Amino acid sequence: MPELPLILLVEDEHLLATDVEEALTGGGFAVHAAATGEEALTLIINEKGYKALITDIHLRCRLSGWDVARRIREQNPHSS
Repeated sequence: MPELPLILLVEDEHLLATDVEEALTGGGFAVHAAATGEEALTLIINEKGYKALITDIHLRCRLSGWDVARRIREQNPHSS
């Protein structure tokens, strides 16, 4: 069986994160969820197989969704 495409979801509202994760898994994706930008960056360091990032822009932590996306892009500037 082929491996499902892996998506990183960053959302600090638990109910919304659950709904999005259920929709993505129902659509045939594997999902790793993070509640903070810092947690998302840790996941990115430990897992290189992400195919997409879905993030809330206004996270209630030190890093915004824009910060997370920017740092991920800095780590791998040649990804599409």
